[in-house]
Amino acid sequence: MTSPPPPAPTAEPSTGPRITRRLRAWWALLAGLLVALGFVATDHMWRATASMSVSLILAAGLRAVLPDESAGGLVVRRRWLDVCTLLGLAVAVAVAGFSLDLTALV
Repeated sequence: MTSPPPPAPTAEPSTGPRITRRLRAWWALLAGLLVALGFVATDHMWRATASMSVSLILAAGLRAVLPDESAGGLVVRRRWLDVCTLLGLAVAVAVAGFSLDLTALV
C-alpha cells in the first residue's frame, strides 16, 4: 500500500524586505559619498557636508520613485520608512556639519 503524496505547500506573503540580486540605484549613493570623502580628505568640511546631504536626499528620491526591483540596495524596509530614514539622515548630517566651528584654535 502506498502512502498519499504530501500536501502542496501554500504560498504565504512575505513580510520581510525583498531580496534583490543587484544593487542598482545604490551606486548613486556610493558615488556621492565617495565625493564627500574626497572633500573630507582635502579639508573642505562644508562641501563634504553638502555633498553627503545631497547624496542622501538623492537616495531618498530614488527610493521614493523607483520600483523595488530597480531601487536594489536602497530597499531595506517599507518604502515610506526608507525615505523617511534617508531624509532624516540628510538633515542630521546637514545640521551636524554646518554647525561646526571651523575657526582655528590658537
